[in-house]
Amino acid sequence: MQRYAPAHPAIRAIDASLAELKSEYQDIADQIKALPGDQLEYFKNSQTVELDAKLYSGLVEYAQKLELAKAGTVGNVSVIDRAVMPVGPFYPNKVKEISIAGLLGFVLGLLGAHLFGRILGNVRDPKRLELALGTKMLAILPVANEQTTQADDQVFMLSKEKPNATSVESLRSLRVALQFSLLEKERQKVILITSAVPGQGKSFISSNLAYLIAASGKKTLLIDADIRKTSLHKYFPISRKGHGLSEVLQDKYELESLLIPNVYPNLDMVPAGRPAPNPGELFVEGKLHQIVNWAADNYDIVIVDSPPVLPVNDSVVLSRLCDVTMFVVRQEKVSLHEVEEAYELFNKAGVMPDGMVFNGFVPSRVRYGVSKYGYYAYKYGYGRYGRYGRYGADAYGYGLDPDKDNAQQPPSLMIWIKNPKRLLQIGSKTLQKQFTRLLSRFRR
Repeated sequence: MQRYAPAHPAIRAIDASLAELKSEYQDIADQIKALPGDQLEYFKNSQTVELDAKLYSGLVEYAQKLELAKAGTVGNVSVIDRAVMPVGPFYPNKVKEISIAGLLGFVLGLLGAHLFGRILGNVRDPKRLELALGTKMLAILPVANEQTTQADDQVFMLSKEKPNATSVESLRSLRVALQFSLLEKERQKVILITSAVPGQGKSFISSNLAYLIAASGKKTLLIDADIRKTSLHKYFPISRKGHGLSEVLQDKYELESLLIPNVYPNLDMVPAGRPAPNPGELFVEGKLHQIVNWAADNYDIVIVDSPPVLPVNDSVVLSRLCDVTMFVVRQEKVSLHEVEEAYELFNKAGVMPDGMVFNGFVPSRVRYGVSKYGYYAYKYGYGRYGRYGRYGADAYGYGLDPDKDNAQQPPSLMIWIKNPKRLLQIGSKTLQKQFTRLLSRFRR
């Protein structure tokens, strides 16, 4: 690239031309300024009109070109089907959404119920219970629907009124199983019936079993040892406020004087008596030993209906004096943890139940199929009380006024809600046991 000095001829020629153009521009500007105001305004407007005209002409020309391009273009789109006005909303599809929501709710409900049942550890399967405790199952009793239809103040003995009922047939099987269990004992006479918590159907089983054994020709005695909350008046024509075992243990009466003979053929009974102010102090082995021995000497079979194990220790004391201890477990009404606690109390006392009775069994449709006996309701026996059932007014629920026995009891779910620590404790132990079982299977 060449650079020229200001004195170069070419540079001088350009500078001369620029000076001439500037001179001409200045002359024109002076002439314009010299024009009158109207002419000056006219000149400016004419320049603007000329510029707008050129712009408009260009736009018209461009629009004409677009019109020509549009006219020369052949379309490749055709109408296949005309749009139809819809008769309803396209979204949401109510039937589809409701079906999905219903199915999802059903699945989540099943999972939630299963998880909640796992946490609570309620007993459902008699086979698993038998394997978990290592105790033989003497009998499995279905739900006694015939018993639940009776009024609370009506005396009704199912084995007498409905001898062909399914529950009665199962009780007959239990009678045979108990006879074989008694053969292994020395005295072969005294049977104790108990459970972990209230509401398992002990009194129902005790009364009906006593009736069936008496019906077989054996002289039978039924002792109501549940002096805190008796319920045998539902099955026998007796007064719940009369004297009985409670007065005998207090040395107020002799046992023979309070014995009720022939409540049914071959069946005598010792009622519980009136509630004592200190029932726990009455169950001492000395006096009880005399009563049990007298009963065993005068009867072929003696059945003792005792209180639950966890609320009080009466059944553990009685089990040391009886020949066979039968433990009642009702489906969905007691947890495996509670049953294990009851067995631990027996073990500490040096005795163990000889067998279990699984009561209120309703077979699962999934596991057992549809039962030919259908499904039953089961509403007799105790309600749920306190920690192990509100079995009265004190720490373990004893001392309930018998005149207020029919008061409505709180549902079992509220007990767990009011005691979340207990719920978490049982849930953690249940999960720990499940994990231990899975680990043992994996090692095998």
